[in-house]
Amino acid sequence: MSNLRSRRGGYDELSDDDGETDLPILQTSISSPKTALSKKLGMAIFLVSVICIGLITALIVVTTSHVSGDIGYAVCDFVPVFTLNSANKVGGRITLVDTADGVEFKYNITGLMKSRKQAVFLHTYAGNAQDDASRLVNSVGPVFNPGNSPHGCPTSMRRRAGDIPDVEADADGRSKSASTEHPSQLIRMEGDWGVIGRSIVIYDKADDNCGDNPQGIGMGSPYGLCQIVVRKSPSE
Repeated sequence: MSNLRSRRGGYDELSDDDGETDLPILQTSISSPKTALSKKLGMAIFLVSVICIGLITALIVVTTSHVSGDIGYAVCDFVPVFTLNSANKVGGRITLVDTADGVEFKYNITGLMKSRKQAVFLHTYAGNAQDDASRLVNSVGPVFNPGNSPHGCPTSMRRRAGDIPDVEADADGRSKSASTEHPSQLIRMEGDWGVIGRSIVIYDKADDNCGDNPQGIGMGSPYGLCQIVVRKSPSE
C-alpha cells in the first residue's frame, strides 16, 4: 500500500512501505465556480457604476448649460416714479441680452454712489414701485434662487441665479462698464429660471467677499430698483 510521504518541488510523492517511490502526482489549483461568478459580478457592478456616473454628469451639464429661448432682449429701467429711485436720483437702464454663452447684462446707469462698486442682485418678484428701502425687501422677495444654492460669485456655477456682477461707478456716478464680463449661464429669459417679471436691485455696498459669504449678508441697503420687461430690440 502506498502512503503520502513527502512533497518535493511542487508535487507529492507516494512511497510504498518498502521505501520505493512511485510516480509523482502533480497538484493543480482549480478555481471554485462561486469565485469566478463573484469576480464577474463585481466587474459588472463596476461598469454599471461608471455608466451611471457618466449619465449623471451629462445631465448636470445639460440642465445647467444655457439654452436660448424665443425672447432675445429684456430691459430694466430705473424710472423716477419708483420711490427708491426718486429719493436717490438713480436712473438709466440695464439691458439683458440672450446670447449663446448666457444672459448678458449691459449697464447704463446714472446716480450711482461715486467711484465705488455696488452689489446688484436679481430678485424673485417685480416689487412695489411705492416702497422705500425699509419695505422693498418684502415686496421684491429674496434673491432669485430656483436651484436653492448658496450665495456665490457671479463666475461660479454654484451660486444663486440672482447673484449677478457688481456695477462700478465713475467719479460722476455713472456705470463704468458697458457690459458684464461674464454672461450668466444659470438664468433664462423665460420659464422657471427666467428673468421676465422680476426685479433688479442695487445696494450701497459691494459684494466683495462673494466666495466666503454663503448667506449673502452684509450687502447694505437697497437704493435703486428696476423691473424687467420684454423688448423686441435693445433700443426699444
